[in-house]
Amino acid sequence: MNSASDLDVILKNGSNKTDVVYFEDANNLIVDFYLGGIAAKTIGEDGLFETIQKFVDPANSAGDKTTIDDDVTLYAANNMVGLYRLDDIQIYIKEYKGSPSEVVSADSIDTIDNGYTKASDFTYQLHGKKPLNFRLIYNKKLGYSYSMKALIKIQA
Repeated sequence: MNSASDLDVILKNGSNKTDVVYFEDANNLIVDFYLGGIAAKTIGEDGLFETIQKFVDPANSAGDKTTIDDDVTLYAANNMVGLYRLDDIQIYIKEYKGSPSEVVSADSIDTIDNGYTKASDFTYQLHGKKPLNFRLIYNKKLGYSYSMKALIKIQA
């Protein structure tokens, strides 16, 4: 991204192509997290697929007529994701110089390797009516870039 206003346009239009979109300037690393799609996929994998498979014939499904995968994700997104809320956000960072910052995936605390430290100098704001989407702003030290890993806990 070229600017924080580019992030605002993506947020306004819902045009994110990835689950994480970010921009950095000299003072901040601004990260938009779009977790609704991840939650819908996870819900589908946690038993919803088997239930829908019992009752829906792919030929009569809403989207792709060869599979119910898209129907499971659509059902979860429209009917279940809204039941979940952010419970906890933990940010781990590693400082360096000379390269742009990055946001790296982390599945659990066990995937946070050496060199990362827990950060507390960040704020976040929810994205309106989508409680699993939020903007995180990390306050940078002047002259440093960061590798960031986020552990985000949601609950129903």
